[in-house]
Amino acid sequence: MNNDLTPHVSDQLEALELFSWLALEHPTLPAPYLTVHTFHWTTVGVQVPHSAFEAWREALGLVIEDVKLWSSEADSFLLAEGELRQLVGGVPMVVRVQLSGVGLPPLSERPAAEAVAA
Repeated sequence: MNNDLTPHVSDQLEALELFSWLALEHPTLPAPYLTVHTFHWTTVGVQVPHSAFEAWREALGLVIEDVKLWSSEADSFLLAEGELRQLVGGVPMVVRVQLSGVGLPPLSERPAAEAVAA
């Protein structure tokens, strides 16, 4: 990372290289909506439909026990956070990842049995 307070696009290079690698290793994953944030460190937000969440969680190596269900009156979504670590071209790389599975209806609009099964 650079020493001034303004992040540069080069600070995001490791994240971009890791996701390029991921696309080559898992070409059939559904296309996500990606955001790359950089300030103190780089975090990649990966947003997918809830039906693609598990495939992405496995590909990113995120621990199932860390998956959370968030709900509001407007919607519900799955969330998992962690680090993607991989050797890319012989270089060890790591990036923080926040995976969200969106498109679940609010829990208050679903029958209790369906909410538990989700």
